[in-house]
Amino acid sequence: MPEAVIGELIGAAADEDAVLDVLEESGARRVLALTAEAEARIAGDAARRAETGGWLRAEPAGRAPASGAADGIPERALGPQDHEARVPVRNFAGRGPVHTQRFEALPQVATLATRGDTAADWLRAGQALERVWLVATARGLRVSVLHQAVELPDTRRRLCDPDSGFGTVQVVLRVGYGPPGAATPRRSVDDLLRDPAGDR
Repeated sequence: MPEAVIGELIGAAADEDAVLDVLEESGARRVLALTAEAEARIAGDAARRAETGGWLRAEPAGRAPASGAADGIPERALGPQDHEARVPVRNFAGRGPVHTQRFEALPQVATLATRGDTAADWLRAGQALERVWLVATARGLRVSVLHQAVELPDTRRRLCDPDSGFGTVQVVLRVGYGPPGAATPRRSVDDLLRDPAGDR
């Protein structure tokens, strides 16, 4: 990524009082190793696999979803797995053959941290993530979340840069240039809003 774009992303996080740390090679390798460790542990947890599988919606091959289809992420929207298994990507489907693709040798990884770990910090992190993601999208970047290491308390603690030691890492991002992902359906406005007149 160009330095100017990295600066914009860092500035977007700072506007929400959060710190985006775009990692150099050693930091990226450390965070990817923690992510792989967490993914291996999570993959062995049957309850977590069942929950994750419940987020998905199977669709017949080659057919678009029916109007008013059930909630959930369509399996066609899941990205590929790393053919070389260097980037730990969760197999959300957890069944059958998985589409693989050759990823970059070392992805650009960033951590988003806040000063503390309170509800206000979580909100701040969400606002910073929104801002970073919008700037990235405007600059033609693709962003994905590597959430595994944040899900486990011990790997989450170790995500913090041992040299800077700033705050609490709230999210790990993989950022770079790549093809767009598949679109996912949205619920209609009528499903989400109530008419104040009471008609609905």
